[in-house]
Amino acid sequence: MTPERRAEIVKILESSAAAFHSSVTATPEEHARVRPAADRWSVLEIAEHVVLAEHGMFRLLSAAVPVEASLENPARETAITTAIMLRATPAPAPERVKPTGRFADLAQALQQFAAARAKTIQFATETELDLFRLSAPHPLFGPVNGYEFLLIMAGHPHRHILQIAETKSSLASRELL
Repeated sequence: MTPERRAEIVKILESSAAAFHSSVTATPEEHARVRPAADRWSVLEIAEHVVLAEHGMFRLLSAAVPVEASLENPARETAITTAIMLRATPAPAPERVKPTGRFADLAQALQQFAAARAKTIQFATETELDLFRLSAPHPLFGPVNGYEFLLIMAGHPHRHILQIAETKSSLASRELL
């Protein structure tokens, strides 16, 4: 893996974290727990889900197995990046990453997300393993290489930034914001 590709994925992870942080912090705390509908998550629940997913995906990535040949596939990277960010295709959350009220407020959720993402970025920066020569199972995408896994981790918060915007729009239409 070239240093340029490694720097590229780190930049993508950092940008994703900053965008998610901005989206969440733009929500007034008094509206953080308001659900736009009975079957929809609040912004705090969305943030909790993103934290849980980051932890879970990091565990899977950490258990990735080395493979002999490079699994680098730029076309698949593009397809994964596009698919993870689109909310048009529903992707039900597995039970283990559904929110259950673990965080008292948005600040606590963001603190946990920042810590989890820092761990992910540290791995991407410091691992001596070639990310293209790692294979790990992802619950939705199946077997992916380490670089693709990090793209999924970077894209996941973006998907939920769109969900947060939908939630805020719904609340605004009900004059709650």
